[in-house]
Amino acid sequence: MSTPFAVRKLGHTVVFVSDLERSRKFYTDVLGMDLRIRAGMDWAEVGVPGLTIGLHHASHDLGPAGGHGSIGLQVDDIDATVALLRSRGVQPSDIEDNGFLKIAHFHDPEGNPLYVTQLAGQH
Repeated sequence: MSTPFAVRKLGHTVVFVSDLERSRKFYTDVLGMDLRIRAGMDWAEVGVPGLTIGLHHASHDLGPAGGHGSIGLQVDDIDATVALLRSRGVQPSDIEDNGFLKIAHFHDPEGNPLYVTQLAGQH
């Protein structure tokens, strides 16, 4: 049975922010993502291969800034990543290890939740 709509690939995740430049700096300077598009003070796209995050200036009709959704980033070495985040002023949680994956949570400057993971057996 065919469906009229099928997801073919990941498009992008949108994060609503109150300060586009502050958020752009966090995602590019702190997390090391590439700036792909900048459209004035309302839109920027940052990302890594396989993931694009749209940073959209929040407004009352489009969405509130901060705290909606969550962005997960898979890394090869979570211990080194958490140490690097801390050295850049981010306050990640302690690393949790459930045997399947290791995970640490943190927030961007707008309060949007992010996390880094490392699958068991990697590194």
